[in-house]
Amino acid sequence: MPYKLKDLGKLCESLEVIINWLIQLNLIIDLKDCVCKFCNFGHFGLRKDTSFSRDCYVWRCSNKKCHKKVSIRKGSWFENHNLTLEQILYVTYFWVYKCNQEFVIHELGICERTIVDWYNYAREVETVYPTKPLKNNTIGGPGVIVEIDESKFGRKKILRR
Repeated sequence: MPYKLKDLGKLCESLEVIINWLIQLNLIIDLKDCVCKFCNFGHFGLRKDTSFSRDCYVWRCSNKKCHKKVSIRKGSWFENHNLTLEQILYVTYFWVYKCNQEFVIHELGICERTIVDWYNYAREVETVYPTKPLKNNTIGGPGVIVEIDESKFGRKKILRR
């Protein structure tokens, strides 16, 4: 069942709820109770830590000698992005429902360039990871005509005067 904007608003009331929801959807890797690779002794647990990242939560080793911290974004498509998890969820929501970029800029107070970058990123992710997986990664088949747009091949022409 698709989420409504009011459902997303309720979800985004707490950062901990957002993180747990993203873990349930396998959008964030769940390191809970995983053995620490750094000390091979302690186990990771989700801990509140405002000094480490903007997300205020980290995976931290339970070994008192190690206490290695790993970002909750590590290994996810949220990694290396500066927006908060809440902002990313809202931008993605608005992109899915094809909301005008000017509306998103107004509603979220995020600069135009960031919204344009995120919309382009979302389109790129959509083309790389289609919603319906292809069987055997093949396109077409016996008796099926596949059209290829030649504009996707070659270089971009630069007008020089």
